[in-house]
Amino acid sequence: MPVGNRPGIFWNKKTKLLAKKYNFDMDNIYAYGVTHGYVKYSDVLFIVHNLWIDHFTNFTPKPIQLNADDYLILHFKLLRIYPDFFNN
Repeated sequence: MPVGNRPGIFWNKKTKLLAKKYNFDMDNIYAYGVTHGYVKYSDVLFIVHNLWIDHFTNFTPKPIQLNADDYLILHFKLLRIYPDFFNN
């Protein structure tokens, strides 16, 4: 992707859409804690995963509303990716 085509502070459109879905700050690169030039998909996904882990382990409110099937799929996906967070 040419440098001049990047969607704002985000590396690509996929990253921007995920950040928008979770109502993250769309203009402040420092809100993502990155030190490189753009916010990458892995940066946003890390924040999303941590929000959901917090929900599942500490019973905080859901970051966004999901239907029951997607909720369970996400829960089991996070269990598989981060088993240590759920073994307390």
